[in-house]
Amino acid sequence: MHQTVEFFETLQKNLEGLRELLGNSSDVVFRQLLPSGHTQVAIVYIEGLIDSQRLQQDVIRPILEASSDEKATPSRLKDTVLNVGSLSSVTTYEDTCDGLLSGQALILIDGYAEGVLVSVPGLEERAIAESKAHPIIRGPQDSFTEAIRTNTSLVRHRVKDARVRVHSIQAGGKTKTDLALMYMHGLADQQLVSELIDRLSNLRVDRVLEGEYIEETLNKDNKLTIFLMMYNTDRPDTIAAGVLEGRIALFIDGTPFVLLAPTLFVDFLQSAEDNYQSYLYGSVTRLLRYLCLLICLLAPALYIALTTYHQDLILRYCY
Repeated sequence: MHQTVEFFETLQKNLEGLRELLGNSSDVVFRQLLPSGHTQVAIVYIEGLIDSQRLQQDVIRPILEASSDEKATPSRLKDTVLNVGSLSSVTTYEDTCDGLLSGQALILIDGYAEGVLVSVPGLEERAIAESKAHPIIRGPQDSFTEAIRTNTSLVRHRVKDARVRVHSIQAGGKTKTDLALMYMHGLADQQLVSELIDRLSNLRVDRVLEGEYIEETLNKDNKLTIFLMMYNTDRPDTIAAGVLEGRIALFIDGTPFVLLAPTLFVDFLQSAEDNYQSYLYGSVTRLLRYLCLLICLLAPALYIALTTYHQDLILRYCY
């Protein structure tokens, strides 16, 4: 069956089509209800991706307790029956499959070629914890998680400005990973924002499981460079500071690391703790890092040069 086929008006045909599309998977639940209006209603969801308690309280119970004076219709369910905030209509198998795999439940009514997707996500999420990749002593101790909306909210909590924009995109032909582009309107380079949105919207990859998939694709013009073109971190305060500087943050669902662009080489020699120290102390600390970098780069070469070709210089300073 082709995925762009639209729903039929017969409930059983729609259920058979969904079973065929999803391959009779054991974790896909098909539950049929018969409300007091004697109109058959079916609920389809994937076990483990939805909150069963919320589904029972906010979806199934209101449908069964709905008045029998009015016929059950998709519009009536959305307007007066269901107690869920996020509702959307769906008419094709493709959109239905995307919704089910994203943690939504589908409601089908006999006699209507339209379904209702109800958002009742129940996937277990990791709690916000201390950063392990970039730990600091002074400053915020929270870090991003694998949930994209939790991550964007952590940045919005710090940057309470109406000019902050979030643009959502899906990438990956098979994974359909949610991406979110965050920037400050009027401060970020709008041409760069448009270019990033265009490139992300036209990604030709099967899967996006982590930020490296995005970096490798976006850096196709600089494949031979050894330097990273995007900075990644799991610290919300670092991303918030980057957004306030006019940079663009890229959130990827399923990973706690967020990408920041554009980036400079000196960004990799800075610490989030520098922002919570005095100007003098922070400047001296950064200068020491630069000095240590030069020593690490030049000292081995200088030592080899002296011991191999200029041993007399070593003996002269030793005696």
